[in-house]
Amino acid sequence: MGNLIVADQKGIQFQCLSHGYKKENLVCHSLFLKQGELLTITNRKKYIVNVGWFILIQTNNNIEEFVFVEELEEALNNEQIMDEIDCMLKISSISYYLDQSLVSRNKEEFLKFSALRNELAFLYEQLSGKVLIES
Repeated sequence: MGNLIVADQKGIQFQCLSHGYKKENLVCHSLFLKQGELLTITNRKKYIVNVGWFILIQTNNNIEEFVFVEELEEALNNEQIMDEIDCMLKISSISYYLDQSLVSRNKEEFLKFSALRNELAFLYEQLSGKVLIES
């Protein structure tokens, strides 16, 4: 359904459903994902009474886990994980600041934005399976 990539350098941790159907008998475990790992969101989901929704994700095309939807949404909002469009927009934004640092001849900002742009370009390439065209 949707592909995402872990963008946070420190990685990210999710609570995953092991089993149970009520809050009282819910058993969860943690899943830690490193930067660059891919997530594929499927259309399978489970609702746990008094807890909320869990959605099935595939990590790096091999491990399947039910992840708490609220944690997934929070990670998206904090840009800890990104989809292809968010990654492209971030690269475009960073490219603007990179150009501005060149115009102002600010070496520190140029190096900072250059490294950030390279990191995002690598993530985008991993996520999309395409080669990023430089402008």
